[in-house]
Amino acid sequence: MFDTILYSELAWPDLERAVEEDYTVVLPVGSTEQHGPHLPICTDDYMAQKWAADAALLARKQFAARVLVLPGIHFGNAKHHMGFPGTVTLSFETLKNLVFEVGDSVLAHGFRKLVILNVHGGNRFAVGAAGVDLKEKYVKAGREVLIRVADDGNPDLRPRSMFDRLEKITKEAALHKMVHSGALETAKILYLRGDLVKMERVQHIDTPPVSGTDVHFYDEATQNIGASGRPRDATEEAGKIQWETHVRCLAEYLGDISKD
Repeated sequence: MFDTILYSELAWPDLERAVEEDYTVVLPVGSTEQHGPHLPICTDDYMAQKWAADAALLARKQFAARVLVLPGIHFGNAKHHMGFPGTVTLSFETLKNLVFEVGDSVLAHGFRKLVILNVHGGNRFAVGAAGVDLKEKYVKAGREVLIRVADDGNPDLRPRSMFDRLEKITKEAALHKMVHSGALETAKILYLRGDLVKMERVQHIDTPPVSGTDVHFYDEATQNIGASGRPRDATEEAGKIQWETHVRCLAEYLGDISKD
């Protein structure tokens, strides 16, 4: 195996070898968007890159999985957050095409396994459509490829048992999902990059979660706060529980794929 799990740190002969050795390639997709008054706009992007890298390292250590992590896509479809300064958004079409063309470039060189790892809810439809288009192209070309679209909302990657443990820390866990910049998401960044979290700004926030079926913009939906739930309930312990679970589940997922 290579000394690195990062695709971009290898030279072309190394990547030619990676094709021959049937490496799985992971493409992290994040977003650069507001996350309330207390979290950095890199929240989704940072977690996408780190989740992919941490899981790839664990998959290699525990399952001898051959995995490489691509440079991530830092921007996503975040139009619903444009009411707040700092947010950068791509259109559905631009994001879909960007994911498709990056994936297409990788597969064109002979890689057979591609995992698109998404960490922003607004990206789901565009990223999923790109995965379908990639699969269609290579099936029609007679190439056997394995394309997966993994998401931080997938039950396999954040099991119910994790939320059961977290209910002792915050009632938000009873929803069995994260709310934007709420206690659970805040906890992860508090654990990973506590130096970037401004907890003194959230003591008054207690905003009902935005309905998953509602077409909304976060400025009007959260009374110009940009965060839902009760972020003040966040603790490093809750962040640690979530992160270790996410990394372990994704490592197992990558380990299974490496056997195909």
